[in-house]
Amino acid sequence: MRFVPLFVFALLSHKSVASVNDVNRGFVEEEECRSVELTYVPKKVPKKFPSWSSTPVDIYHFDGFDARLSYLFIEVHLQINLTDEKTYQIYRGNNCSSMLERYRDDQRLFGLLRYASIMRSKHLDPFGKSVIGVYTNEPYSIRVRVWNVNYIRVGVFLGAILLFLMSASLVRNVVLYYVSGCFAGLIASLLIVAIIFYRCTPKRWVGVPILFGGWSVSFFLVYMVWKNFTLLLLQYQKFVAAYFATVTLISFAVCYRYGPPTDIRSHNLAQWALQSIALVLIYCTCQIAEVAYSIIVVLLVWIATKSWIVHAVMKFFAVVNAIWRFLFPKSRRLLTLEEYEQQGEEETGKALDELRAYCSSPEANVWKITSSLSDPKRFARFVDGSCGHVSEEESLLHELECAQADQLSDDSGEDEVVAEERSRRRSAIRDSQGHDAS
Repeated sequence: MRFVPLFVFALLSHKSVASVNDVNRGFVEEEECRSVELTYVPKKVPKKFPSWSSTPVDIYHFDGFDARLSYLFIEVHLQINLTDEKTYQIYRGNNCSSMLERYRDDQRLFGLLRYASIMRSKHLDPFGKSVIGVYTNEPYSIRVRVWNVNYIRVGVFLGAILLFLMSASLVRNVVLYYVSGCFAGLIASLLIVAIIFYRCTPKRWVGVPILFGGWSVSFFLVYMVWKNFTLLLLQYQKFVAAYFATVTLISFAVCYRYGPPTDIRSHNLAQWALQSIALVLIYCTCQIAEVAYSIIVVLLVWIATKSWIVHAVMKFFAVVNAIWRFLFPKSRRLLTLEEYEQQGEEETGKALDELRAYCSSPEANVWKITSSLSDPKRFARFVDGSCGHVSEEESLLHELECAQADQLSDDSGEDEVVAEERSRRRSAIRDSQGHDAS
């Protein structure tokens, strides 16, 4: 029991020492986190001379802009005039603590576990605070470049929306089927080569870098391969071209052998894949996450209710058009005299042809029609088409009546004169017809 107070005293003293160390470390970090604000104006830093102590990291901060809709496609880029990536390191974080933690991680074991430069992006968050650390002995200048509108983002954003809306028709396109099949064949061939290389390589050789260096060494190896990828392509361009051509031809042959899919489920899977890619592109191109989420929700709702919405919109516009035509009808254009006469001749000719066809058909009661006519012979000639429905004398009489009607005024006794002349002409026509019949 005598050792219990000693244990409690030791525990309390250890906690007090740990708290004092944490406080001291906080003061040190606060002292180290004196940063300089980055602006459009370049900040020049002179050359640092090496010493036995570690080179301090230069700390900068960028506060960001207010999130506005006009900054939807903004681009903020960190520009530093050092071209050799081996002479400097860049560390990023949301605050000084996270940035310094990454800096200390790189300094462990003399920098053997240093992260690859491919993981150090120079793109900054336009709406959040960013703390940047630059570790180098070389002189440099640093600043922030801002593009209010990144047209590449705009193009990818619009292309993603079109891809989402046209995915149903694209999956049925034969050209897209062969292109995607050849591309998938190239990716699959690279994976097969990687698997074969992994199978042929001793397991110890693969596990030793991960065992001693962790994933940092693996990332570094991947980065070195990626960095020298262009050099490898230039040195072995003939073999690379032959490899890609062979794989492309084989992929095309396989796609041609099986042909494009025809079942609806394959089309649905391909359509969903294209739509997923389009949604990911929309999210990545929009700098404001809330706007990206809203657009994604609108597109998903549109796809889910497209048929109902289109039908409702078409019905609404049809009702509006009917109401508009009822309230504001179109004014009818009156015919001119020439159009009136032409239309009368055309319609009269059509009606006479229909009458001839009916009288010549078995449906017509010939005896009943003949008994009700005053001149059956003339009607028979009309049905045969040997004469018209109006004789020359009747046509002349009609023209004469029209001419006299134009010459007479309203108060000149028009009805009596026209009636007298009409009766005289008709009697003359009857006499001529009776003479011809006899």
